[in-house]
Amino acid sequence: MSERDRELIEQSHAALERSARELDPETLTRLAQARARALERAGRRTHPRIWLLGGGLASASAAALAWLLLSPSVEPGPALVVEDLELLSSTESLELLQDLDFYEWLESDESIS
Repeated sequence: MSERDRELIEQSHAALERSARELDPETLTRLAQARARALERAGRRTHPRIWLLGGGLASASAAALAWLLLSPSVEPGPALVVEDLELLSSTESLELLQDLDFYEWLESDESIS
């Protein structure tokens, strides 16, 4: 930490201390009450049911995720061919893409070839 940073921290600390001493009694009372409530809540123990519920939900989520990832019923989609990617990425072949159904029919029709 540089000397400049230390000076800034010391000045900030002094300003906070000065402003805390200048607080009115009503604000000091409200701060003391809020501090007491916070300490009281922090001292309470959480109920074990909350931990059991959280653990159960986490276990169920992990089981559902494992089932989705390992499920054999999911079939992979058709693989993209390199030519398809080149065709889709080029801007020159937009007319070809518009009539793609016609070209597929033309390729599949055996009487023409």
